[in-house]
Amino acid sequence: MPSAIQGLSPSLPLRVDEVDGPYALNKTIKEMAKQNLRVLFFTVPGERIWNRSFGVGLRRYLFEQNTATLENALKVRISNQVKSYLPYIKISTLQFLSARNMPDMDENGLVIRFTYVISPYNVSDTIFINSGGSLEGVPSSQLFNVP
Repeated sequence: MPSAIQGLSPSLPLRVDEVDGPYALNKTIKEMAKQNLRVLFFTVPGERIWNRSFGVGLRRYLFEQNTATLENALKVRISNQVKSYLPYIKISTLQFLSARNMPDMDENGLVIRFTYVISPYNVSDTIFINSGGSLEGVPSSQLFNVP
């Protein structure tokens, strides 16, 4: 039995790990925050039995027209959910990249650039949420594809 804490939380999806034991673990606050954001972004409101208001539900927006109104609604939804459920994450930038502001992008694609700071550790990171946009040069560790 290990005497020191080996990780902060189980890494999702759950998988056996030869080093960590029954479950692979998130070892850094950055890994854990990124995983928590992924769960928050892709959980559909109502999906969590004991907390029906949890989740942004990004998949629900996949076939909506990409308009300023939609972007505003998503910004508000994301901001409110992060403030409510992940208060240790402070949003630095929430930027929508689409053909409306990037002419080279596919008109049906949307990429959300999300930069945040994990307080009180003052650790920052950027993730890209991709729903059909083209993203060259973005490391896979920073990319969330909308399932």
